[in-house]
Amino acid sequence: MINNSFIRETACSVAASKTVAEIENSIFVFPNRRAGLFFERELSLALKNTPIFTPEIYDINHFAESLSSLRKADDIELLLYLHKAYRDTYNDATTPSLPLRSFIELGTKLLHDFDEIDKYLVDAKSLFVNIYQLSELTATMELTDEQREAINRFCNIVNSTPNSEDNILEFHKRYASLWNHISTIYERFNAILEENKAAYEGKIYREVCQVIPDKKLPQKPVYFIGFNILTTSEEALIHRFEDLGNATLIFDYNQLARTTARFDYNHSIKDFGFEIPTEITDYPSMTSGEQADNLHDILHKLTHPFEKEEKEEKDNDEAKAKEAEEIAKAASEVEQNTAIVLADESMLLPVLRSIPDEIEHLNITMGYPLADTPIATFIAALIEYQVNIQNDTIYHGHLMDLLLHPYCRILCESEKIEKLTKTIRRDNIVHIPIADLTKLHYSLFAYADDIFAHIIKFLNILDYHFLKQGIESLDLEFIRQYRDRLTQLRTILKRTNTTVDRSELTILIRRITRSLKVQFRGEPLKGLQIMGLLECRLLDFDNIIFVGFNDDFVPGSGINDNTLIPYSLRKPYGLPSHEITNLIYAYNFYRMLHRCSSLHLIYNLPTGENSKSEVSRFHHQLRYINHKDIKLVLSGNYATSPQPTAPYFPVINIEPGFSLSASALKDFISCPLKFYYSRILKIREPEQIDETIQDSTFGDLLHKIMEFHYRNTTNATFDDICLQAFQKVCHHPYNAHGYDIIAFESAKTMAQTIISYDKKERARFTIAATERTFNLPYKNIVLNGTIDRIDNETSDSGYSWIIDYKTSGSKFVKIDFDRMFDSGKFKDTDPEYLQILFYCYAIMHTDNQLKNVKCQLYKVYDISKENKLPSPIIYSDVASQFEPKLEETLDRLIESLNNPQLFCQHAANTDNCKFCKFSNLCAKNSVSL
Repeated sequence: MINNSFIRETACSVAASKTVAEIENSIFVFPNRRAGLFFERELSLALKNTPIFTPEIYDINHFAESLSSLRKADDIELLLYLHKAYRDTYNDATTPSLPLRSFIELGTKLLHDFDEIDKYLVDAKSLFVNIYQLSELTATMELTDEQREAINRFCNIVNSTPNSEDNILEFHKRYASLWNHISTIYERFNAILEENKAAYEGKIYREVCQVIPDKKLPQKPVYFIGFNILTTSEEALIHRFEDLGNATLIFDYNQLARTTARFDYNHSIKDFGFEIPTEITDYPSMTSGEQADNLHDILHKLTHPFEKEEKEEKDNDEAKAKEAEEIAKAASEVEQNTAIVLADESMLLPVLRSIPDEIEHLNITMGYPLADTPIATFIAALIEYQVNIQNDTIYHGHLMDLLLHPYCRILCESEKIEKLTKTIRRDNIVHIPIADLTKLHYSLFAYADDIFAHIIKFLNILDYHFLKQGIESLDLEFIRQYRDRLTQLRTILKRTNTTVDRSELTILIRRITRSLKVQFRGEPLKGLQIMGLLECRLLDFDNIIFVGFNDDFVPGSGINDNTLIPYSLRKPYGLPSHEITNLIYAYNFYRMLHRCSSLHLIYNLPTGENSKSEVSRFHHQLRYINHKDIKLVLSGNYATSPQPTAPYFPVINIEPGFSLSASALKDFISCPLKFYYSRILKIREPEQIDETIQDSTFGDLLHKIMEFHYRNTTNATFDDICLQAFQKVCHHPYNAHGYDIIAFESAKTMAQTIISYDKKERARFTIAATERTFNLPYKNIVLNGTIDRIDNETSDSGYSWIIDYKTSGSKFVKIDFDRMFDSGKFKDTDPEYLQILFYCYAIMHTDNQLKNVKCQLYKVYDISKENKLPSPIIYSDVASQFEPKLEETLDRLIESLNNPQLFCQHAANTDNCKFCKFSNLCAKNSVSL
């Protein structure tokens, strides 16, 4: 903290004007606890270590609690009491009450509104009557589409009925019904709280301001220090002490005439005369990790102020010792005079990792969101798994987060987890049997009757695991605080006499993790301060480093969304609106800069067209309204364009005997670079589980049904054949649900269409082979593939037919061999003809017994629609045109295999690039070829 800080000046003034006995008998009240701690230290220094009993020092909320006869209850406890009041009210009404699981969102908003109503000393009954009247009026008005949509969203808080025209009036009625009963709910809720000597913050303030008699208030002097924007109850509390003659108000600015504690909202921020530092530096970043890197660079420069870009090598011990002494001194000054303000709390751990080693002491004044900790994500995944077990199976979407969590590898063998996840993805298993999972860890994956005990059990196991490592880790602290919070939840349920079912308990557990923050231990007055914006109130630092200076966090999005009270009634009743909330943020921000000499702003830039990551509006105010020159610092990772300037092309040696399929040959013709990525480097997209059966899998299913049908030697029924094929292709039994039904029945119908066509339209034939594989050496490569079916005609012509099933809907076009091998002229069916003629070429050179060959594409859609196909192709009629083109292309491919640089060329037809998965690697738009 700097020498001319407000806290230091206030402490010195008190020490100079009051005796030790007067100070000991005084009460000092601050807007926040942090300011009180710094004041205590500065007061001790101002008194020059004179022995003194520490006076009472409070933040305003704890001061009000100290005066009240009620205890401040936990948010979950309040929610349960509110639901009881809600249920008691609606049990006497015609409209049924919502169960707890459906009430929680509504209850949270009601708690927020009740708290504000009491903090601003609003006549609750009058407000509720006005809201009810407004809701009834709205129900009879003709609304615009925009207004109707807004009201639908509003009413969805109470009822999640779809927003159809028929239900709009019902929404209005339910919304009005809530406000018709809200006064009774409010009174019943407060009665329940008084029975249990409990209260929410607003209720405590109302009691202190309106109920407690003057004689029960402290009769000693009370100093209210650094207050600015007050709620009505805070103002009334201060006025009570002013009326008693005990209050002294000390403001942290002196530019305005102040006669009361009330903040005048008509004043602009400029009226307060806050000074703005002249040295402001921008650090735009592309990612959160780069924000942490920028923070490290700033702290390094502050701890090495003497360091130049090129410095002489320190080659003697004395010079090195002097340098170390200078660094230690600079680091000590940084610890005393610098604050890191985290607007984005999730950046806390990256920030801690970016602190240079020279800074020895840290003080973290803000909590880390429990929801962002590993244990919270693990328990959330465990809950998701437990509540979604059905029929001894689990849907993959409710399993994978748990299975892939790092903590799961502590409980289970990593190799078994890897094997199972690989099987699930490879075989596209949508619903996984619980029996397969319990083989990994029985108690973890078995159904738990008592989910509360189930969670506590694994918290204890993980606690023991990290404790056994012998080091104090963040994981251990997170686990213990999570367990303590769950124990507290159990106590609250017992205290409120609340019985919850499985789903309601999981909702409550999720809610406590969403709201709880893990507090770090440390020396509050020593070291580099890491804090949030609100913790900075009244504190002054020479250097301020803002991390996460984006508008989503400063002032923040979604302000005042957590309310049911309409905006049109908030202002008349003096309740805070988004304008007031923005004003509070603005005041705190500019007050923080008042005595600062250098300001560093680190923020994320928008990274895409739909990105909402805009720099804070205060940044624009500094630049354009306050006309401050802001220095721009770009990190080494900053790039103006995310596109690469050259294709990704690592050259590797290709071994002889390279296998080439028809589909690989098609890739080479359409785009040599795509061929190189997919067939040479074998780059694959991460395996994903598809809830719908993909085209390739559907085609495999049809092929397998046809194979089993024509190879049926056991007289199995066609339905049994289809079931066997499904299990073979999809790797799990057909269980007749979801997309499996659509895929199974469609493939079955297509197979019946092909079989019917064979019987009616084809001459008599015998099956020579199904799924016939071949490997044909060609120079130093091998042509390979699998032919769907080979038939032999029983007529005198003696033709063998090569059949290839196709489920695509592309139309037939006339064969053009020049076009077939030209990537710029490819038509839809050219790859299909290329494939079946490739099969003919290979089989003719592999099987000497085949002399006369016909080939035909069995396009199922054409068979089912028109019950006919184009005439088959007699291979001998086209071989003289096809084979030279094929061998020329194969020779060109072999030449490229010997010189991989030849692969580095893009597709000639840009249509081939539209859905290419390698578009981010090839950089076609930025490379001239």
